[in-house]
Amino acid sequence: MSVPVINFRLRTENYKIPTLQGYITIYGEDAPKFSTQVKVLPGLHWNQDKQRFTNKSDLAAANNAILDEIRVKLANTFVYMSRLELIINCRTLKAEFLKVWRPDRKRLTLLELYEDFYQVQLERRSTGEIEQKTLDKYQYCKDHLKNFIKTNYKAGDMDIYMVDAVFGYQFFDYLSKGKPDSICSQGTAKRYLSYINSSLQLGIINRKIKENHLKGVKPKVKGQRSKKVIIKESQQLEIFRLQNLSMTEQHVADITTFLFYTAFDHCDYLDFSQTEHIKVVDNQRVIQKIRYKERKKDDPMVVTILINDILDNILKRYPVFPIYPDQTVRRVYKNLCSRIGIINFKDYTLKKIRKSGSSFYRNNGVDPKTVSESILGHTTMRMSEIHYLVTEPETLVKESIHLLARE
Repeated sequence: MSVPVINFRLRTENYKIPTLQGYITIYGEDAPKFSTQVKVLPGLHWNQDKQRFTNKSDLAAANNAILDEIRVKLANTFVYMSRLELIINCRTLKAEFLKVWRPDRKRLTLLELYEDFYQVQLERRSTGEIEQKTLDKYQYCKDHLKNFIKTNYKAGDMDIYMVDAVFGYQFFDYLSKGKPDSICSQGTAKRYLSYINSSLQLGIINRKIKENHLKGVKPKVKGQRSKKVIIKESQQLEIFRLQNLSMTEQHVADITTFLFYTAFDHCDYLDFSQTEHIKVVDNQRVIQKIRYKERKKDDPMVVTILINDILDNILKRYPVFPIYPDQTVRRVYKNLCSRIGIINFKDYTLKKIRKSGSSFYRNNGVDPKTVSESILGHTTMRMSEIHYLVTEPETLVKESIHLLARE
């Protein structure tokens, strides 16, 4: 059985009196340092090789006694954890040891720091700076963090000095690489890790902690190819014309058809107003609207969508659209997709409707650049080409028919 080893080293900060720092090593791993509070005053001589004060004085003897006490308590802590069959590594051993070595020390925990960070987000929500949907993500992160600490460390919270790079990568793997099913995607796991990182940075600003060991944690996220699954206009109109629907199903069928022809996001539909956003351009009624995600920019993109007969029918039916959360619209829409015989209906999300709408305009003769700038509201073509515009085989044949005769 490996036994823990502790080494002491001098540390000087800003020309202050040097103090001894303790470094615990076990199983080849080093725990983050901690201060022994033993000061090397002028006249004392510290021998690094012997790990002792070599002066023959009462102060040197007292300091050596403190270091011996640290070694004994570390060994006793290791035996205690072994008998209880607790998880032993450099971080957990250091945490248990410091509880014995500094019993009167106020413990600063990770969840306390995250709670301070969460309170800041609550204030931002109250001022309208962020949406409720964004605030929910911070809450989800807190819930996942609690479950991770409970699962991996068998505790309700953990001391902040146990949070290091290893903790960050373990949290990322816990969320994104669980078996048989992961809790969330790697991109979402990386975002939650950034929330924890931000909470530690806030702790530094508030002078509760001195350093952030998660700052350099940058897990690699495998690039996932965007599934260019689109719903065709004929399929969307089949949903639009379904009979014997409940009130909610009828509303969702109409709302998703509106989203299809406008290529709007769900937040744009919530922000839509007929009196404010319907204009007349060149004797034609159009929808002109700043995209909701662009509303706070100095020079926001304005999208322009021609109102066809289907859109006109929907707008006459709903002077004011009924409000449904995106989870309800998504769930009911997948049910409607399965009802018309779509096999992979689980792939049809609200974002897929936006992609399908933009592809509808692309495949019906509208210039891709116009679709990108004036309908999708993108500043560059690259985003539209990679993730949104899907060229159907019929469009490819129609656009390349002039190459048929080559003699």
